[in-house]
Amino acid sequence: MELTTKQEDFKNAFISGLAPIDAAREAYNKDGKINNNTLSQLAHDNLRLPKIKAAIDMHRAKISEKVENRAEDILRAVQALAYPAEGVVVQNNDRLRALELLGKNKAMWIDRRMGDGDGVQIFIEQPPRPVINEAKSIKSKKIEDEV
Repeated sequence: MELTTKQEDFKNAFISGLAPIDAAREAYNKDGKINNNTLSQLAHDNLRLPKIKAAIDMHRAKISEKVENRAEDILRAVQALAYPAEGVVVQNNDRLRALELLGKNKAMWIDRRMGDGDGVQIFIEQPPRPVINEAKSIKSKKIEDEV
Protein backbone atom coordinates (compact mmCIF):
# COMPACT_ATOMS: atom_id res chain seq x y z
CA MET A 1 0.00 0.00 0.00
CA GLU A 2 2.74 2.42 -1.02
CA LEU A 3 1.66 5.90 -1.94
CA THR A 4 3.61 8.08 -4.33
CA THR A 5 5.17 11.23 -2.94
CA LYS A 6 2.42 13.41 -4.41
CA GLN A 7 -0.31 11.07 -3.13
CA GLU A 8 1.28 11.18 0.32
CA ASP A 9 1.39 14.99 0.14
CA PHE A 10 -2.28 15.04 -0.91
CA LYS A 11 -3.25 12.70 1.94
CA ASN A 12 -1.35 14.76 4.52
CA ALA A 13 -2.80 18.05 3.26
CA PHE A 14 -6.33 16.59 3.27
CA ILE A 15 -5.89 15.14 6.77
CA SER A 16 -4.61 18.51 8.03
CA GLY A 17 -8.03 19.98 7.21
CA LEU A 18 -7.72 21.39 3.72
CA ALA A 19 -10.56 20.98 1.26
CA PRO A 20 -9.86 18.28 -1.37
CA ILE A 21 -9.15 20.80 -4.15
CA ASP A 22 -6.79 22.76 -1.88
CA ALA A 23 -5.01 19.54 -0.89
CA ALA A 24 -4.60 18.70 -4.59
CA ARG A 25 -3.31 22.23 -5.24
CA GLU A 26 -0.73 21.85 -2.48
CA ALA A 27 0.39 18.39 -3.60
CA TYR A 28 0.29 18.70 -7.40
CA ASN A 29 0.40 22.39 -8.26
CA LYS A 30 3.68 23.59 -6.81
CA ASP A 31 4.41 25.73 -9.89
CA GLY A 32 0.83 27.05 -10.30
CA LYS A 33 0.32 25.80 -13.87
CA ILE A 34 -2.62 23.42 -13.31
CA ASN A 35 -6.11 24.90 -13.64
CA ASN A 36 -8.90 24.45 -11.08
CA ASN A 37 -10.89 21.95 -13.15
CA THR A 38 -7.92 19.62 -13.37
CA LEU A 39 -7.19 20.04 -9.66
CA SER A 40 -10.81 19.27 -8.85
CA GLN A 41 -10.65 16.10 -10.94
CA LEU A 42 -7.36 15.09 -9.30
CA ALA A 43 -8.86 15.58 -5.84
CA HIS A 44 -11.93 13.55 -6.77
CA ASP A 45 -9.84 10.74 -8.25
CA ASN A 46 -7.45 10.68 -5.29
CA LEU A 47 -10.27 10.39 -2.76
CA ARG A 48 -11.63 7.41 -4.69
CA LEU A 49 -8.32 5.55 -4.88
CA PRO A 50 -8.43 2.60 -2.45
CA LYS A 51 -4.87 3.20 -1.23
CA ILE A 52 -5.47 6.83 -0.34
CA LYS A 53 -8.95 6.18 1.04
CA ALA A 54 -7.59 3.41 3.29
CA ALA A 55 -4.77 5.64 4.55
CA ILE A 56 -7.22 8.46 5.35
CA ASP A 57 -9.66 6.04 7.05
CA MET A 58 -6.84 4.57 9.15
CA HIS A 59 -5.81 8.06 10.29
CA ARG A 60 -9.41 8.97 11.14
CA ALA A 61 -9.80 5.75 13.16
CA LYS A 62 -6.71 6.63 15.22
CA ILE A 63 -8.03 10.13 15.89
CA SER A 64 -11.49 8.79 16.77
CA GLU A 65 -9.95 6.37 19.28
CA LYS A 66 -7.99 9.20 20.92
CA VAL A 67 -11.11 11.38 21.14
CA GLU A 68 -13.12 8.56 22.73
CA ASN A 69 -10.39 7.99 25.30
CA ARG A 70 -10.29 11.71 26.14
CA ALA A 71 -14.07 11.80 26.50
CA GLU A 72 -13.98 8.84 28.88
CA ASP A 73 -11.22 10.49 30.93
CA ILE A 74 -13.19 13.72 31.17
CA LEU A 75 -16.34 11.86 32.17
CA ARG A 76 -14.43 10.00 34.91
CA ALA A 77 -13.02 13.29 36.24
CA VAL A 78 -16.47 14.90 36.33
CA GLN A 79 -17.89 11.84 38.08
CA ALA A 80 -15.11 12.08 40.67
CA LEU A 81 -16.19 15.67 41.39
CA ALA A 82 -19.88 14.79 41.49
CA TYR A 83 -19.41 11.74 43.72
CA PRO A 84 -16.19 12.32 45.67
CA ALA A 85 -14.50 9.49 47.54
CA GLU A 86 -14.57 9.49 51.32
CA GLY A 87 -12.23 12.08 52.77
CA VAL A 88 -12.09 14.13 49.56
CA VAL A 89 -13.41 17.66 50.03
CA VAL A 90 -15.24 19.19 47.07
CA GLN A 91 -16.96 22.56 47.24
CA ASN A 92 -20.72 22.42 46.83
CA ASN A 93 -20.77 24.65 43.74
CA ASP A 94 -18.16 22.43 42.03
CA ARG A 95 -20.16 19.32 42.90
CA LEU A 96 -23.38 20.91 41.65
CA ARG A 97 -21.76 21.91 38.36
CA ALA A 98 -20.37 18.38 37.93
CA LEU A 99 -23.84 16.93 38.51
CA GLU A 100 -25.27 19.36 35.97
CA LEU A 101 -22.68 18.29 33.38
CA LEU A 102 -23.42 14.61 34.04
CA GLY A 103 -27.12 15.31 33.55
CA LYS A 104 -26.43 17.04 30.26
CA ASN A 105 -24.24 14.12 29.19
CA LYS A 106 -27.17 11.75 29.79
CA ALA A 107 -29.55 14.18 28.01
CA MET A 108 -31.68 14.57 31.12
CA TRP A 109 -32.54 18.10 30.01
CA ILE A 110 -31.93 20.23 26.97
CA ASP A 111 -30.63 23.80 26.82
CA ARG A 112 -32.46 25.93 24.31
CA ARG A 113 -31.13 29.30 23.34
CA MET A 114 -33.55 31.92 22.08
CA GLY A 115 -32.68 35.44 21.03
CA ASP A 116 -34.93 38.35 21.84
CA GLY A 117 -32.99 40.98 19.93
CA ASP A 118 -31.35 42.48 23.03
CA GLY A 119 -29.42 39.38 23.99
CA VAL A 120 -29.65 35.66 24.36
CA GLN A 121 -31.81 34.01 26.97
CA ILE A 122 -31.28 30.41 27.97
CA PHE A 123 -34.27 28.23 28.72
CA ILE A 124 -33.80 24.82 30.28
CA GLU A 125 -36.42 22.36 29.17
CA GLN A 126 -36.89 19.19 31.16
CA PRO A 127 -38.31 16.07 29.57
CA PRO A 128 -41.94 15.37 30.44
CA ARG A 129 -42.52 13.28 33.52
CA PRO A 130 -44.94 10.38 33.48
CA VAL A 131 -48.36 11.35 34.79
CA ILE A 132 -48.81 8.51 37.27
CA ASN A 133 -50.54 10.44 40.06
CA GLU A 134 -52.95 12.12 37.65
CA ALA A 135 -53.90 8.75 36.13
CA LYS A 136 -54.54 7.33 39.61
CA SER A 137 -56.71 10.29 40.59
CA ILE A 138 -58.77 10.00 37.38
CA LYS A 139 -59.23 6.28 38.01
CA SER A 140 -60.30 6.90 41.61
CA LYS A 141 -62.78 9.61 40.48
CA LYS A 142 -64.37 7.16 38.05
CA ILE A 143 -64.74 4.58 40.79
CA GLU A 144 -66.27 7.17 43.15
CA ASP A 145 -68.70 8.34 40.44
CA GLU A 146 -69.81 4.78 39.77
CA VAL A 147 -70.50 4.12 43.47
